[in-house]
Amino acid sequence: MKRAAPSQEPLDVSSGDSSGSDSDQLGGKDKGGSASKAAAGAEDVKRVVLHKESQDVSSDDDLSSDSDDDAGKGNAWNAFGLPNSSKAASTAEGALIRRAEMYQQYMKRIPVPAYRDSVIPFTSWLGLAGSLKQLYEQPLHYLTNVLLKKWDQQRIGSDDEHRRLDAIIHPARAETLVWATEEVHRLTTSGQHLASLWASDPMYHAHVDPVFASVKLE
Repeated sequence: MKRAAPSQEPLDVSSGDSSGSDSDQLGGKDKGGSASKAAAGAEDVKRVVLHKESQDVSSDDDLSSDSDDDAGKGNAWNAFGLPNSSKAASTAEGALIRRAEMYQQYMKRIPVPAYRDSVIPFTSWLGLAGSLKQLYEQPLHYLTNVLLKKWDQQRIGSDDEHRRLDAIIHPARAETLVWATEEVHRLTTSGQHLASLWASDPMYHAHVDPVFASVKLE
């Protein structure tokens, strides 16, 4: 009796199972790869959106800052009345210096009266200054007017505050003192120093005497 040939089915079954498992593994890998690719794509999209939003915000901030800078540059003075740049301040300062130098040159050319034989009664230093201006038809220097005003103010509260000043100081000596002070201010004051004083004194015009038409310049 002949023996039957060994069956090959177990081999076919095992090979079929291995091929099937291989196909399942490949299918799993394909599915997993697709899922990971989809997740990565979504993450990339999210990053692009966030990056775009951050760019939009930064661009808005830049535009607002640029507009504020342009608005500040467009106005020469800010809300507090101060110049935004040094250009406006330097222009005003230059004009004030030129005005002070012209004034100083004018006062320097006025000769101080040489011969004085008058005896002018006076009750205050500013009163004496007013009489001298009328008598000699000359303006007094800005610094002289300011100084005489201080001399009157420093008498307030003294024991002889209400006493006539010409009873304390002789009129001739007082007049000599005024003209000596005036000569110092006319001949030695710089225009820049005068401009710095005017810049700190908004009412400096009150102490600048008008020009006398009869003044003869040297």
